[in-house]
Amino acid sequence: MAKQIRSMQKKTLNTPDEVRTFDKGKVELATVGTVTFGRANFEPGWKWSESVKPIVKTEYCEAPHMYSITSLVG
Repeated sequence: MAKQIRSMQKKTLNTPDEVRTFDKGKVELATVGTVTFGRANFEPGWKWSESVKPIVKTEYCEAPHMYSITSLVG
């Protein structure tokens, strides 16, 4: 039986690996192994079609999503 090497990583979205900004929003990303976690902040009036579509040039977001909303301001 092959030995598995296990390691532990600690990451926080308070110091993300990457920050992507766009009109009326930003996404902060942290990657652990092969999984990327993100925190998105959208300003009032944000729309995929206006804020992100022109940058990525796709009809919709193609990233897989599993999310929870932690706060709404408004």
